[in-house]
Amino acid sequence: MLEIGILKTFDSGTYKAGVQFAGSLTTYMDDIAVSVSIISTAMVVGNYVLVAIPGDNPKDACVVATWTSGSPGTTEAEVDAKIATHKADASAHHSKTTKASEITSERFGMARMPAGTSSHVLTAQGAGSDPAYAAPAGGGPPTKIQDADGDTKVDVEEAGDEDKVRMDVAGVEAFLLDTSGILDLAKQSRARAYLGSSQSITTATYTKVNLDTEVFDNQNEFDTTNHKFTATKAGYYLITASLAWDSYLADHEVLLALYKNGGIIARANQAHTSTSNAIIISASQIVYLAANDYVELYARHTFGANTSLVEGDGYTHMAIHKLS
Repeated sequence: MLEIGILKTFDSGTYKAGVQFAGSLTTYMDDIAVSVSIISTAMVVGNYVLVAIPGDNPKDACVVATWTSGSPGTTEAEVDAKIATHKADASAHHSKTTKASEITSERFGMARMPAGTSSHVLTAQGAGSDPAYAAPAGGGPPTKIQDADGDTKVDVEEAGDEDKVRMDVAGVEAFLLDTSGILDLAKQSRARAYLGSSQSITTATYTKVNLDTEVFDNQNEFDTTNHKFTATKAGYYLITASLAWDSYLADHEVLLALYKNGGIIARANQAHTSTSNAIIISASQIVYLAANDYVELYARHTFGANTSLVEGDGYTHMAIHKLS
């Protein structure tokens, strides 16, 4: 609703006005907001003002125009013309706002989606283009978001009502959140390698263990020729390792060491025992690895003569798994 009134008060600090409505000695409103598009010097007491009252709610009233009391445009016909002009402007503004809202909604798949196939897919179409939403004939929400060629996607209903969240990257499923709450990261970095044949270790010397046989290696990060693991992505890795010695001399030491980029980061040892039986020692550590950091397994003893490590995955090995 639009009303014509006479400006009675104006506070340039709060930008609010008091207005007496035209043709009435009793209808008066205080603390009406004034449009910031009206300069303060134009708000002269005694001027005519046009007050917009959205939804007939006085609390939302706003002064949207003003003119001098003696200027053209104060006759009843001219006042009606001003009201009609402001109504038209308000209607055009509302139409533009509504259209912008509809465009935004369509762009993000929230409303007025076009009908399509039964695949329920919201598909990216490339830079500068709206995504395309293929809805079932009877309507319904999307169950999948995918890139333009469909090989990278997030899917919540891959088969029937399975209620599983799946993510594919370049055509390979890399993420599965099961209904049980168990998370499967199928492509997560992990590797395990072991000593494939007995290796002689020189006394009192740190010697790299020849881990030459893989059990698994998801990202091809373990080098069985140079016997080391090299991280593709930065993160925190759990490393476990064990060494099995084929004999043991009493009152001597055997030692396992984990190396990162050529320096020791963890070790385990067995020393000064009375046993002469074979022995297995192990160590574990959570380590931060940057991309291209590498990890190796080393062995050492003080028997005074060469002693061999026992081959096999259950005896001499190293395993690495990326945690985060």
